[in-house]
This record gives sequence, C-alpha cells and structure tokens, in this order.
Amino acid sequence: MAGLKDIDGDGIREIPDGSDVSLEILTPSYDPARVRIGDLMVEWFNKIGIKLSNRPVDFDTLVDEVSNKHNFQLCIIESAGNFEPWFLATYYVSSQYKPGGRNPWGFTNATFDEFAELSDATIDESKRRVLIANMQRILADEVPIIPVYIRYWIQVYRKDLKGVINMPGGALNFWTLINAHFTEEAKQTMNQSILSLILSNIAPIVAIVIVVILIATIVIKRRKKIM
Repeated sequence: MAGLKDIDGDGIREIPDGSDVSLEILTPSYDPARVRIGDLMVEWFNKIGIKLSNRPVDFDTLVDEVSNKHNFQLCIIESAGNFEPWFLATYYVSSQYKPGGRNPWGFTNATFDEFAELSDATIDESKRRVLIANMQRILADEVPIIPVYIRYWIQVYRKDLKGVINMPGGALNFWTLINAHFTEEAKQTMNQSILSLILSNIAPIVAIVIVVILIATIVIKRRKKIM
C-alpha cells in the first residue's frame, strides 16, 4: 500500500481511481479464536487506513475458496508446521499453483523452482543445504505469505509411550509416528485391560443365553405334557 494516501480525509486510503482500499479476510466460522483474530485485524488495518471486512465461513467454503478457486484476498487457515526441507519444495513451487494444489497464494519464481527440483535430486547433504538456504533467501525476499500467529497447542500422551519426538510444531509429527511404541509393561497392562473388558462383556451375554435356554427347556416340557 506504499504511496496510497487518504485523499478525502475519511481515514481510509484511496487507489488511483478514487475508491477506498477495501479488502476481505476469510476466517473459519467453526473456530471462535480465529474469527476473533480476524476482528482484531479489521481494527489494526483500519489504523493504517485500510478497510478490511471479516467474513467467517464454514470449513468446506474456506477450503473451496482458498485451495480450489483461489478466490480470496486474505485468509486465516491453519497450516501444519513442518520443518523438513521438502516442505519448501511442496508448498511454494509453481506446479502446485492449481485447483487443489498446495500453493494457493500463487507464488511463482523460476529460480526457486529450479533450486527445489535440484534439492529433491541431490544426495550430497552439503550441496543440498546450500540449495535449501538459497530457497529460504528467496522466500525471505519475496514474502509469499505472512504468518499471523502461532497458536499454542496442548498435546497429551501417555508417559509409557516411548519414542515421542518433541520438536517445533509439536510431538505429533512424522518422526513420532515411525518411532512411537509402548513399553512391555504398558503392553501387558493393556492386554489385561482388553481381556477384562472382553470377560466383563461376555459374562452378561452368557447369563442371558443360559436364561433363554432354561426358558426354552421349560416351554418344551410343558408342550410335551399337554400333548
């Protein structure tokens, strides 16, 4: 918005044709916290002379407008934090700027695409590190997206679950999924719990079956006597 000024003195900047600078932000209606962030952004934008409207929408509409139609100006949508190098080559390459793709913000940079392709095919770690560093510099210069905030998440897991990898972005990550396992003591406890659950459910069923058999036996005997 550099160079745009409030010409008529109403507190909102105008574009060259004289109309107000007006934008819309999509927020997920199912998350009050993110809707509130949208409301706060409306206030913040107004302070710098930009008219912003907050439009809360349901999940399906949000995904359709952002990922499929690319019909949005600003949006608040959760993106999983991933710090693996391939994340850069997945979310910011030109080939992913398509309906349903992972680059709905439309970032296209031929040099970045070239580095991304080379990094995926490079085995030498030192060479790959240089390529990825170059990709990060391009993103820092171009700023295709602006993270609004990072939300604190409480992730709870059993203390007898081993192999959990805590890292930026949380414990629920690829490395946890391939390493997590229960201790032998925990496995035995769970097996006993499962067995107890089965037995506790079987006992009433067995009792019902016995009662049904007894009733059937009595009915059969009475019929024989009548005959």
